[in-house]
Amino acid sequence: MKIRVRQQLVAVLLILVLAACKDESIRKAARASDDMAVTISLAIDTKRQLALAGLLKPEEEIPLTLGLQKVNTAVKAFYLQVKNTSTLDPAAKNQLLLLFSGITTSVEELNQQGVLGIRNEEAKTKISAVLAAFTTAFAAIQVALGGA
Repeated sequence: MKIRVRQQLVAVLLILVLAACKDESIRKAARASDDMAVTISLAIDTKRQLALAGLLKPEEEIPLTLGLQKVNTAVKAFYLQVKNTSTLDPAAKNQLLLLFSGITTSVEELNQQGVLGIRNEEAKTKISAVLAAFTTAFAAIQVALGGA
């Protein structure tokens, strides 16, 4: 139930952002930020399911939770900047690149400090599969921002 409401909210927000965007590059970046938000939501749900199933120990769950919070904060900052950008002039592009760098750094830290610490291979595989969606979103943002 929570997932459906969250997905509907994300869809509405994306529509609003896309309607406000005039530049196609900004629209692509907005779509990618939406994809990242969905990935974070799926990762949180997967983490909870794994913990409930006993495949993820509390000492493994905490770094994942903290890492996902950090990624979420970086994605929100990027999303807000995209939302407030109507054309991709050099100043806007530089600001988006800076925020995008924050996202990539936080995802790398999540992988290093959270995912690699998971001892159960099934749990590690499931979390890694969900987080792999960031790669697609990163590629879309790099294209949107002109080969970031």
